[in-house]
Amino acid sequence: MTDQDRPRVIQMNDDSNLYYSYCHTERPTGADLEDMVDIFARQNIDTLTQCVHCRWQAFYDSRVVEIAGDLTPEAVKPWEHVHYWQWLTCLQRLIAEGNDPPKVLAEACHRRKMRFLPSFRLNDQHGMHPHEGQYGSFRRDHPEWCIKGPGRHAFNWRHPEVGAERLVLIEEAVSRYDLDGFEIDWCFYPSYFEQGEARGKAPILTNFMRQVRGVVESAAERRKRPIALGARVLPTLEGNLDAGLDVPAWTSEGLLDFLVPAIYGDRHMDMDLPFEWLLGLTQNSGCEVYPALQDRVRSVNTSGLWQQNRQVKEHTASVEHYRAGAASYWSKGADAIYLPWFNWPVGADECLALSEIHDPDLLRAKPKHYLTSVICGEEGQSHSAQL
Repeated sequence: MTDQDRPRVIQMNDDSNLYYSYCHTERPTGADLEDMVDIFARQNIDTLTQCVHCRWQAFYDSRVVEIAGDLTPEAVKPWEHVHYWQWLTCLQRLIAEGNDPPKVLAEACHRRKMRFLPSFRLNDQHGMHPHEGQYGSFRRDHPEWCIKGPGRHAFNWRHPEVGAERLVLIEEAVSRYDLDGFEIDWCFYPSYFEQGEARGKAPILTNFMRQVRGVVESAAERRKRPIALGARVLPTLEGNLDAGLDVPAWTSEGLLDFLVPAIYGDRHMDMDLPFEWLLGLTQNSGCEVYPALQDRVRSVNTSGLWQQNRQVKEHTASVEHYRAGAASYWSKGADAIYLPWFNWPVGADECLALSEIHDPDLLRAKPKHYLTSVICGEEGQSHSAQL
């Protein structure tokens, strides 16, 4: 990437928080999405990634797969699952009124000199409960292709039909929208094969990445401008290999323009992901590394320092945690900082901290709260320090 195209701070948006955080009525308009982009621009965020596909349905005006909510059972009572109905109602109303979210967001970002990148989950495992009518017919019609052990709500990628269906949808997204890049999300529920088989099956996912690269490059040629391709992956080499993600092979073949080491759910590392190994892999390759900050941190009650049953608590990250995490990432050589999704509008202090994250020199003089893990014998202790 050129310096002009290089991001500094990327805001990640979940599939649903776009609707329950920014569209405050059941009759949202394109202006609601514009307002959201304005919020990001004021915090010196220069790139937006928006999840446009999860639960095996589209969160955009797809022509090849059901739009989220299309297959919702009629028997579902909306008052039992208000959050679900709220964001599906918002999504479908926006599309019906000509405000297809990726189209509106791309235009809004570009007017503010920001980049827009759709993000695509590959194997969402949200459960098959009656109120979750978000699963598309492809997932509903082929339970025989699912993993039999842990992760049984996910497809087993040894079936070629799975990757082929994903590829058609990716081609639709990169062809229809005025995007600056495209993000493949491998770390959201990273189960792609039966337990113990992933390392041996890794070439299947590497070949899929080759195909995605080809689709993106073809779209870029038609547009006559580059489209960056990136991937959210797990934060450690071993973790990726255990999931069948051969990141070294992807980088050696030049399949990616950026990598985002990130975690989801209980894969928690307290604001400081170990991404140095990725910097070594990508050195002189043109592939950049954007480590992700977390919105939750953990602390240990050390009143009984050597007791077996110390209490571990999880809580929302503070302003000082975000500053410390960003400062640490910049000092280690990050090419940009990747923010988790937030339920905006956040408080004034949080907005101030987020507006500072792009500038390591500015962060240097600000109060920060670091969390570290120290191993002493067989005892793992979590400590914190405020500076």
